[in-house]
Amino acid sequence: MHPEVAFWALNYERPLLESKKKIAGEEERLNVLSRFYPRAVECFEACKTRYPRKTVAKDDILDAMVGAVTAMKASSLASFPPNPSHDEAGLPMEIVYADLAAERPELPGMCAEEFEAKAAEVLGRYIFAFSGFEFNLALTLRSADLSSQIPFEMWEDTLTFKQKLDKFIDLLNDRFSSDAECKTEILAWHQAADAVRIKRNGIIHGRWGLDPRRQQIMTVAKGYPGADEYSVKTFTIAALERELDDISRLDRELWRIRKRWNLV
Repeated sequence: MHPEVAFWALNYERPLLESKKKIAGEEERLNVLSRFYPRAVECFEACKTRYPRKTVAKDDILDAMVGAVTAMKASSLASFPPNPSHDEAGLPMEIVYADLAAERPELPGMCAEEFEAKAAEVLGRYIFAFSGFEFNLALTLRSADLSSQIPFEMWEDTLTFKQKLDKFIDLLNDRFSSDAECKTEILAWHQAADAVRIKRNGIIHGRWGLDPRRQQIMTVAKGYPGADEYSVKTFTIAALERELDDISRLDRELWRIRKRWNLV
């Protein structure tokens, strides 16, 4: 067993980017090990406490752990070279590693750098989508209230998103006060949009952190539904993408409402 070959294999045949002598490399390797042995971090810390640094180096502990995790995959080992020759004692001269080709679709965990890049991408798309949604709401207000002669810049820059939402429902209640179907549809949209606004406040104004080992994104902020004080909320990549989908859906529904009720 060669430790770095073993880590490469457990990382779905992707090289690790940091030196195991550095903190970042230590965390990167623990992230890989934790996919297959959830108590990897606990085990690593226990070994550091039990054995003094002059006796066992930290990277030696990681090397031993990756050998143990590889042994857990004894039923699916491959080797370098694939068809090894044998020594005088009849032992194959090979380096073995875990062959995870069959598991790859089920365990697509990302390394720390990939996870950070993906989280940044989804958050960036979220910010752009919400900005576009708010801009389209301002356009809708301007179209619905042309008689007021209020410049578009006021709708876009002066009012908060909540004020835009409240102004929108006030305008439509005035214009379609006798149309129960319209009022029901607009009220349902308004409630959904306001819920997205509350979530957005926590997402945009929070302090962010990443936990690549658990593939989670964390934020500490006020503004989440049901939270009066600062609270911690965790997201997976998939959960953040669902938040993004909610914004896109409400934006499409806004356009449909504009066309149906002649607000374009």
